[in-house]
Amino acid sequence: MDRQDIADRIIAGISPEEWEMLETGDTEVPVSEHNRKTLLKLKNTYLDFEGEADEAEVEAFKKSLECFLKDRWPEDKEAHKYVISSCLALKYLFRLPLHPQDQAGWYSEVSDGEAKYFCPLYEEGTVCDSCECSDMDDLTRKWADITDNTRDEWGDESALIQSDILRAGFLESGVIKVSDLKVYQDVRDLCAENTCRHYGRTWACPPAVGTVEECIERVKQYDYMQIFSKAYRLSDDMDFEGMMEALKDFKDCVLKLAEVLRGPMDDVMILSNESCNVCSSCAYPDSPCRFPDRMFHSIEGYGFNVSELAGMAGINYINGVPTVSYFGAVVY
Repeated sequence: MDRQDIADRIIAGISPEEWEMLETGDTEVPVSEHNRKTLLKLKNTYLDFEGEADEAEVEAFKKSLECFLKDRWPEDKEAHKYVISSCLALKYLFRLPLHPQDQAGWYSEVSDGEAKYFCPLYEEGTVCDSCECSDMDDLTRKWADITDNTRDEWGDESALIQSDILRAGFLESGVIKVSDLKVYQDVRDLCAENTCRHYGRTWACPPAVGTVEECIERVKQYDYMQIFSKAYRLSDDMDFEGMMEALKDFKDCVLKLAEVLRGPMDDVMILSNESCNVCSSCAYPDSPCRFPDRMFHSIEGYGFNVSELAGMAGINYINGVPTVSYFGAVVY
């Protein structure tokens, strides 16, 4: 059956009145925020889903969900269709895990536009068998090989930092000697054009971070930079909402990484992508930063060419389409 046919059936299976309740969040039966957002994304983004899905597989998946919900959640039968509809959309249309990342704790890798997901809660013989996620052990073994190689080339400290970077949720990382780094005034000049609308509005970006010369002198107090990245699959090249959701997740991962590194390793500098998003309105320039331990300077604002850094570190700068990739760094 056509994947577009699955989308049309899901939309038609929910009445106009029910769609209106989903829009307001005031439904007559319980609907999780994750499922509500999934269904509204399906209805409101008008995506064209190309390709086909095996009809027998779709029906078997639907039946397994019906049996699962009947057994586990018999008291709210009317709510089951929202769960089933959302899961069908996630699996066959958006090709995402059935549970939100913050609930299941899954990790994602994106390469050549294709995403793979690994979940610590994955359990064979359950509904997990129908999910996009794989066993976390597969990814753990891969991380061990990566950090072993880094240890051989760059030492224990770099391997420890890389392990923390990977476990914070980032896709990959690579080490560069600080002595090999270059900064460029023309990259900083792009910041001054203010296309991102953060220039002169936050402590994390120019001119608050200082001149290019001041930035590189700050970095030169350390020996190594480990640049890290995370790639996100988008619905299409114009998926602006997906880009913003990805950037928020990236920032959350940077905070998670900082909390880990600031325990055993206080003397590190963390650079992040774009500006800070901790406060809805930055105190700059009238008052000091409210949360200096959660504010990280922009890697581009320092004058670094991120594409060049990725090449020097041996990691991907582009991960296929439709994806967006964000970058940060640990200097140590």
